[in-house]
Amino acid sequence: SARLFCLGSTQKRSIDQNKLYWSYLTIISDETGNSVRSLHEVFKKEFLPPRFSQIMIKDQIFQHELPASTTDLDKSQFIDYLDKIASLTEIPIPNYEPNYDPKMQKM
Repeated sequence: SARLFCLGSTQKRSIDQNKLYWSYLTIISDETGNSVRSLHEVFKKEFLPPRFSQIMIKDQIFQHELPASTTDLDKSQFIDYLDKIASLTEIPIPNYEPNYDPKMQKM
């Protein structure tokens, strides 16, 4: 399977990587019967570190755990994330096709 990557880059994950990700989740959804949204949430929780938000009100600090986000990943981290999903599901990452729409495949 093809991978989108840029060696030595710490740039934010690309739009093409994001499109590939959602297409991949659709493929996994079709194979497993799980919703795309559920897969997305479970994989984030399983493979990404949580984020934290901290505020101070009247000299008291409040810290809350926030859900992880794929938006925060750089290109290399995003590839690692997809590889972890592929390893867990044993469903290969598809080749990226810019005009591919998985919804059209069902027609």
